Amino acid sequence: MAFSKTSLLQSLALFCVISTGSLSVAAQQPDPISPMNQQLAKLAGSMQAVAEVCGDYSAEQLDEIKQQQKKQLVQSGMSEADFDEAFGTSLSEVQAKWKTVSKHEQKEICDNMKQQLLNAFKLKE
Repeated sequence: MAFSKTSLLQSLALFCVISTGSLSVAAQQPDPISPMNQQLAKLAGSMQAVAEVCGDYSAEQLDEIKQQQKKQLVQSGMSEADFDEAFGTSLSEVQAKWKTVSKHEQKEICDNMKQQLLNAFKLKE
């Protein structure tokens, strides 16, 4: 079964939009939302690092996804600076971890993640 770059890219973007879409309602509650926003920004940074290794996407495509994620989290009350810090820290950490994984293991991880995404979106159809 082939897994196109576009469908992975769309799946990752959709995941983040769904994850952050419900946050705008909760944004009026400052305490609970702040840690959630931080975690979502970190998740976005981690996903970008994985997409760089697994997805073969252009820098422009990855930047577009990042900007969509940033917009959603800013709308839910997170500052742009906090997003950039959390995203960047997570991106750097995951990139460093990937360097310790062999190319063979990277391929296996990527293939496994792609299959999981396919399975997750098939169940919702």
